[in-house]
Amino acid sequence: RCSEPLCFDTNANFEASYQSVKERWLDDQRYYFTKKEKQLSAKSRRLKLLKKLLLPASVVQAIFLILFADGLENISLLGVPAKSMVLFLMGVFPLLFAVWNVYENKMATQELLWQYRNQRMFFEDALQQLDETDASEGRKKILELLVKRSIFELFQWILNRYHREHEPPS
Repeated sequence: RCSEPLCFDTNANFEASYQSVKERWLDDQRYYFTKKEKQLSAKSRRLKLLKKLLLPASVVQAIFLILFADGLENISLLGVPAKSMVLFLMGVFPLLFAVWNVYENKMATQELLWQYRNQRMFFEDALQQLDETDASEGRKKILELLVKRSIFELFQWILNRYHREHEPPS
């Protein structure tokens, strides 16, 4: 028996298995990492947009409060003076944003996005190289390298995640 990581008795056996591996693992992994990268990128863009809108919204609320403070005392919303409601909103929006930002940092969203992007690129590069290679030996080497890179990335992510979750609070 062969002791190599990707060992096949014959080239015919390899070619028969290659198409199955390509469809069931390579294409699926590329699709998965592409989808996850898009999802996390969208979340990151929303957070960045909120960061950009928070300061102007606070300024507008402050100006509104300065200009209409006396008029807001006479207006009541659900039994609460409108001035108090505006002041409450001025404080609650930054607080909610800060909590969300801390949550995103704890979840290591940027690091996860980086990992998804790296994994997607590994699979795209390997698929491109596999499409350009007809020889079984060349394909075996490409697949072996991809497996090693993927496992290394997975362990690296696990270690980073472990340290992030078990670091003492700052």
